[in-house]
Amino acid sequence: MARFLVTGLHYAPEPLGNAPYTTAYAEALAAAGHRVDVVTGYPHYPEWTSDRREWRWRTELVNGVRVHRVPHLVPSTPDAKGRLLLEASYGLATLPEVARRSADAVIGVIPTLSGGLAARLAGFGRRKPVGLLVQDLVSAAAAHGGVPGASPRIASAVGAVERRIVRGAHVVVVARGFEEPVVAAGARSVTYAPNFTTLAAAPTRPREETRARLGVAPDAFVVGYSGNLGFKQDFDTVIAAATLLRDEPDVCFLVVGEGSQRERLATAIADGRMRGVLQPLQPSEEVPAVLDAADVLLAPQRPTDIDMSIPSKLTAYFASGRPVVAAASPASETAAQVTTSCGGLVVPPEDPQALAEAIRSLRAQEPLREALGAAGRAYALDVFDRGRAEARFVAWAEDLAARRLG
Repeated sequence: MARFLVTGLHYAPEPLGNAPYTTAYAEALAAAGHRVDVVTGYPHYPEWTSDRREWRWRTELVNGVRVHRVPHLVPSTPDAKGRLLLEASYGLATLPEVARRSADAVIGVIPTLSGGLAARLAGFGRRKPVGLLVQDLVSAAAAHGGVPGASPRIASAVGAVERRIVRGAHVVVVARGFEEPVVAAGARSVTYAPNFTTLAAAPTRPREETRARLGVAPDAFVVGYSGNLGFKQDFDTVIAAATLLRDEPDVCFLVVGEGSQRERLATAIADGRMRGVLQPLQPSEEVPAVLDAADVLLAPQRPTDIDMSIPSKLTAYFASGRPVVAAASPASETAAQVTTSCGGLVVPPEDPQALAEAIRSLRAQEPLREALGAAGRAYALDVFDRGRAEARFVAWAEDLAARRLG
């Protein structure tokens, strides 16, 4: 049995982002007979709200994992300043927690820089191997507009910290686009291991029933989106495309989620620019039915030179059997996955006309929709299988714990 210490801001019960993966991998290590301690924050994503009465250090045993929650600030606006305060408060609260935990290996989950720093200090400070699970690169997000208010100076500083965290660590990356910058930062080893799909179950109710529950007409052509309603999802382009589609009376946008752009979407629906329905984030057991209620699914992104990651929603989209329309840079991991899977169409980012035309094209071609959806599902079940992903991570972590620093 090995002892693992995992540091990362996000953990269950958060339903989106990297929390489901950190949780699954920690529990897989525990199921394999290892002792696992996770130092994490309180649930706040994607709503960016938290119960301040819970601001205290707390430990609980969840599915064999010792989960140590530390208090931290939660910014009402997740811009550069707000994220800095979040990082600083989580990092400071984490230090005494990791200082009292002994481990054979320490694993930090990035994009949380403070969690990565804590892992580095806890590991290298005790001459223990350090691993990093890179779900995203904050420097890429800051440099390419994924963090509102991040100036070039801030992006440069974030990049310097990120490189320092990576140097000398054994790294797992979930997207090919992360390999080159991680190698350049001086990682000791780099392993590519894509995330699994969080959607494997079949819908729990008939499609018509789900549509009625969500407020969607039974005969509508539904353009769906489920997930985080954040800045790096380009909803300005989605709204503009929806405006171009107002002459198609049966086209309805179904947007399900929480995040900083929710009010913007609600306003667009209220003033008639977007014909659609806005619903809150659904319980995980309802997600298969929600995706099944759509005819096509959207993956909008702002343009970026280095893809920030494979959005977790994309693997679920593929598994749902619905075709995907990705508005993303051709160089992005999202575009690469949609193209490789043959599970949808890719259009340029920030091009409402192209997005609207792709939706029109799929609306007019049911056989194409079915073919793309079937291809995406087959790809997801093959490439993003959860059991294989967990076994791969456990093997990597066990190898990490067996290493000795020279």
